[in-house]
Amino acid sequence: MSENHVISLYKRGHTIGGHTHKHDALDSLETSEIKSDVVLGRDKLLEILGFKPNVFSYPHGRYNKSILEVVEKAGFTYGVTTERRGLNSKENPVAVPRFDATDLII
Repeated sequence: MSENHVISLYKRGHTIGGHTHKHDALDSLETSEIKSDVVLGRDKLLEILGFKPNVFSYPHGRYNKSILEVVEKAGFTYGVTTERRGLNSKENPVAVPRFDATDLII
């Protein structure tokens, strides 16, 4: 996606969130690589949009406790997973489950 596409989506009311710089599965990386990839992606969006995103989506849906800590320390308020289930009041805000649009029955 180009910078212009990101800006256009934001201007049309879409929330833009972090998703790393390289899109590697974070649980396959060393902690230093995870931190670098998360921060580089966040800072690129800061450069493009003029603010740091507060929502993060885990590449390939894969994460663990140490990855959650990196995401939190990078300043993200929320992180969404690919775990398909409803939300409850005790969720960790950086590990929020969600339903995919293809999960909806119309």
